[in-house]
Amino acid sequence: MKDSAIHYILLGAIIFAAFFGIQAMVVSHYFPVPDTEDFNHPLEVTGTYKYYKASRGASTVWINNTPFYCGAGAISFYTCLRYTERLPQRAVITVQIVNIKMIYGDIAMAMNIKSSGAELFIQTPAQCINAWRNENIYWFSSLSLIIAIFVVGCTRIILTRNRMAT
Repeated sequence: MKDSAIHYILLGAIIFAAFFGIQAMVVSHYFPVPDTEDFNHPLEVTGTYKYYKASRGASTVWINNTPFYCGAGAISFYTCLRYTERLPQRAVITVQIVNIKMIYGDIAMAMNIKSSGAELFIQTPAQCINAWRNENIYWFSSLSLIIAIFVVGCTRIILTRNRMAT
């Protein structure tokens, strides 16, 4: 392989596209994007709210000791703490949840959160599906970029080492 930036950029683009496509096909096969049917049977839960806020943005919220989330993709999810943080621990809330299948198992996705008659969070199935797709694209792109950089870097090292040995 000729030692030029164009060749490395082309190699990186091919690796990125290939890895992105593989992830999209495999993950979409086993963990498809939720469809509107998944949102047809919500469960409304009223109970005690609690949260845990850790360092570096990690946090979890629970209702009756069941964790629930406000957004997810096949690989990751994010908590509802930014919507419920102003509530005190042990407040009574009502959460409308649906179970969504992802890599780590089923999670409780909040579609609506209310406390004392005030609506703290609401999302439609379309918003949830779009957030799912966006989250997947973000992770697929990030992982594909890391793999492409690794492959191009290793190729560069191997070619440089072989040239120095001769």
